[in-house]
Amino acid sequence: MEATTPGPLAAGLLEREDVRRALAEHDFASTFALIKKYSGLSQNRIASACHLTPGKVSAIINGQQQVTSFDVICRISDGLRIPGRLLGLAPRDWETRPGQEDALPQMEGERPSTEDEVPWRPDATVDLAVKLTRSDLVMDRRAATRALAGAAITGTTLLDPLEGWLQPAGAAARPRRRGRLGPREVEELEFTARAFRAWDHKYGGGLRRKAVLGQLSEVAAHLDEHQTPQVEQRLYQVMAQLAGTAATMAWDTGFQRRAQNYYLLALRASHAGGDMVLGANVLAGMARQMLSVTSPETPSN
Repeated sequence: MEATTPGPLAAGLLEREDVRRALAEHDFASTFALIKKYSGLSQNRIASACHLTPGKVSAIINGQQQVTSFDVICRISDGLRIPGRLLGLAPRDWETRPGQEDALPQMEGERPSTEDEVPWRPDATVDLAVKLTRSDLVMDRRAATRALAGAAITGTTLLDPLEGWLQPAGAAARPRRRGRLGPREVEELEFTARAFRAWDHKYGGGLRRKAVLGQLSEVAAHLDEHQTPQVEQRLYQVMAQLAGTAATMAWDTGFQRRAQNYYLLALRASHAGGDMVLGANVLAGMARQMLSVTSPETPSN
């Protein structure tokens, strides 16, 4: 057998020609189907091993989504103990260090991917905020044109990333830097978030969108530090409010897909902050956006 450490796959599975061909072609629909058939693994077991959602695995098997991310391919290799060379990768750490098979390789300080298929964790929410705000704050005219052309997603592609809302927030390793925020500073951030929301309600049109993104980026930086539990919870709630405002501003300016990204961030942040009411309002906003996109004549309120 090719694998040098024990894994969840049945003995001899990686010797099958159809499995090797599917792996070499990165045909993960066939790969997962063959694993289910010959190793008896459920979609949930595959998803858990590869750090994907069951909905994502289902969409891959059904041909609705393809795996093109290098990070996801590496997680599949590590989670299922598929030797790197069968997937066109360099040898994985667990192949050369068989005594450490239970610890997936990860550099110190490195965080797991924040793509939608990763189960919801507070640290992934912070990373998503950093990624979105960084790309938007430096967006030039050409990038803005591409963003305007991006259509809103629907169906399982939209619903699968929302599955984490129904589960408890996952634990994450604590950041190393110690934060200095106290109740007064958090109150100022909460006031600013409410002010931006009030401005958007009164004037609309996304006139202060860059200011909201800058504030959202600052909150993400504070959450990247080790705050007290009370401060951290309130910061996630501030992030949810700012992300919700950024979503409606993006919607107003025609960036439909970007609006969905910020709505998802708002939902993740309200989940991490334990604010179920705010999360329900975010879901309602996403539904209104979908109605406006699919039925332009339908009022948004």
